[in-house]
Amino acid sequence: MTEKTLIKKVAAARIFVANVDKAVRFYRDTLGLPLSGQTADSAGFKPKDIDFIVERVNPADPDAAEMIGRFTALSFAVDDCMAAVGSLTGKSVQFLGPAQKQAWGGTVAHFLDPDGNVLTLVEYPKATPA
Repeated sequence: MTEKTLIKKVAAARIFVANVDKAVRFYRDTLGLPLSGQTADSAGFKPKDIDFIVERVNPADPDAAEMIGRFTALSFAVDDCMAAVGSLTGKSVQFLGPAQKQAWGGTVAHFLDPDGNVLTLVEYPKATPA
């Protein structure tokens, strides 16, 4: 007997920010993510196969320090990591270091959004012909 899968998909990824308008300019205008909707307190983006949400947290809230400016473990897939780093650096995106080849064959580069949230570009290894 096959058991039904309870979880169908990851519904959304959320990042907390202090200023939604500033975040929209970064994620839409700098990174090129398609904006799907915006309110005063959040904005949604709809890259292929996932909803990505930036959500306002009041910086005066005692919990804000734990929510804004942290490593998110959110990775954006790119075809060419070095080229993407060059393009985004030209748009004043701050990287934490150079793109690095990984032991598993891919390349990653970590960068900051305007609120200091750490994000990742990832280039997966190219499939080798059989």
